[in-house]
Amino acid sequence: MKDSPINDGALQVDFLQNEIALLNVAVTAIACRLSVLEGALEGKAPISDLWALRTMVGQLASGDVAKL
Repeated sequence: MKDSPINDGALQVDFLQNEIALLNVAVTAIACRLSVLEGALEGKAPISDLWALRTMVGQLASGDVAKL
């Protein structure tokens, strides 16, 4: 098991960096969503922003981060 990828420190670091990057995308998407929803509640966000937000959240939920 010593040679397995899961035990390789460099691969673990790469994996963790990728996970952190995905979390950063998720946090950014949530912040954008809150900002757009706040704008919608105040009547300042156009419908196109809400549709783009819905698409972005759908891509994030499906794990399709590359398209964001």
